[in-house]
Amino acid sequence: MNRARSRGGRPRLAATALAIASVVTTTSPLSSQGTSGASPADVEIRIEVDSAGRTRVTERFRTAADSALQEGRYQLLARPCAVIGAVAIAGDDRTAPLRVASNDPWQLLTDTANVGAGASTIVIQYQVSRPGGGNIPLVVPTHAIPHRDGARTGSIRLTVRLPDPSARVTFPRVVSLPGTNEWQGQFVAIPSFVNVRLSSGDRPCDTAAPTGRDGGLVWRFWLLVAILVLWVPTYQWWAGRTREGDE
Repeated sequence: MNRARSRGGRPRLAATALAIASVVTTTSPLSSQGTSGASPADVEIRIEVDSAGRTRVTERFRTAADSALQEGRYQLLARPCAVIGAVAIAGDDRTAPLRVASNDPWQLLTDTANVGAGASTIVIQYQVSRPGGGNIPLVVPTHAIPHRDGARTGSIRLTVRLPDPSARVTFPRVVSLPGTNEWQGQFVAIPSFVNVRLSSGDRPCDTAAPTGRDGGLVWRFWLLVAILVLWVPTYQWWAGRTREGDE
């Protein structure tokens, strides 16, 4: 994590890796598993959204499964128009705020009070404000959560409670629990964000509010597309000339 702070490229590479991990989990059959018959999870993430888009996020880590969590280093990918409140961490008997350092597009979070050291369970809580739903960033440890040997399901369970039956989760792929306003999925990696759509619609956010930046990922993507568009016909032309020369 210290190297991630000193080198701006590492967080951006991490952002890309987490985005890929999120896409992988949305296509995995693990994400279709609900509470019925699901195996115990090492990480429980619960998101509660009200009708105004105010969101409370609770992430519970069972540290016995991964002692590296006790090092207390986390990160959060800033999302446009998502205003993040103070992030608190609680151990067995202590609670303290996480220290925040910005390294766009990441917010780097550190347990400077060593709340998680020696704790059997770590709980991270924070609030997100976003009118009409939209993107909800998730706090992610700086290292991957290990997969349990022999387990057939992922070790991360995500539950989203929405204000009414017409609201839905659009990312990642989860299932609606019958008779409730809750959506749930079980994953092998923590998604970097969750996207919800409320019945009230996605209203424009306050332009004066802080917004997340993508750290150049968007223009790099379109640069790659442009290179591919130019390279493919150029290569085909060169290959054709080479074949003509051989004849």
